[in-house]
Amino acid sequence: MKQTLGSITWSYRTAAAGILLSLCASASLVSSFSAAQEPHPYVHREQARDIVKQFASQLKPELVSIMRTDGPVAAIKVCAERAPEIAASLSEQTGWQVKRVSLKARNQITAIPDEWEQQILRSFEKSAVNGIPIKPLFAELQNDKQYRYMQAQPVGALCLHCHGSNLTPGIKKALAETYPKDIATGYQLNQIRGAFSLVLQLPEAAEH
Repeated sequence: MKQTLGSITWSYRTAAAGILLSLCASASLVSSFSAAQEPHPYVHREQARDIVKQFASQLKPELVSIMRTDGPVAAIKVCAERAPEIAASLSEQTGWQVKRVSLKARNQITAIPDEWEQQILRSFEKSAVNGIPIKPLFAELQNDKQYRYMQAQPVGALCLHCHGSNLTPGIKKALAETYPKDIATGYQLNQIRGAFSLVLQLPEAAEH
């Protein structure tokens, strides 16, 4: 779905609801579409989703493994080191800019959302509060310069060890040492913890 330069559109959808909401920023207009009426998907969407799957499939097994052998305190270091490494590796391999963002960012260097990402994250949170299934809650934006994709990252049981409300003294100590300004705690199961955020620079940008 090609957008004219300056007309920015974002959308999010759940498979259960079968609804796509599109917002044209220039007109601040929200429109709803049934599954049958849904506009043709962005051509880059499936590639973005595949990259998200690769990210998760690389990080989660490492976290599960280290938690089983050494406990959640050790997992904090793995997450702090491996998540940025995986994002950088996928970015280099795919040509996309790959990262994770959150309104309560634990990593104050790489996870701070920009204005659009903040808007989408708040929309994700609202959807979760209203009972809309989190998976696959996503948003996308495209203009002549770039295509952007965000996919909500829900809080799972594994996440609660280091992002929940009842943290052990060891976890608190490790978080204070690794993330002195950490605010990414107090979550409950199935809340929106953040999102995967991907950007692809489009070839057309070089022609303008």
